[in-house]
Amino acid sequence: MWRWMLSVIVTIYVTVYTVRTLWQYQRWFRSSPRFTVMGHYAVVLLLRARVRKFGGELLKILLLSLILAGVVGLHWVLDV
Repeated sequence: MWRWMLSVIVTIYVTVYTVRTLWQYQRWFRSSPRFTVMGHYAVVLLLRARVRKFGGELLKILLLSLILAGVVGLHWVLDV
């Protein structure tokens, strides 16, 4: 029970922290015209990242996530 509560608390904390950080970045990028240009440049760089270039890494992440889900599922089924 305490693990579930801890995971809920950590998930809420990380979500709030991430949203707050993104909000601060948005405010900073809109604070002056120079920073606005930097913000547009950052967005363009993120959009130019090709999935094909990172496809192998994304496949590794997907496979490791599936293995983790399988181990957690077996843990719950076998109740070790």
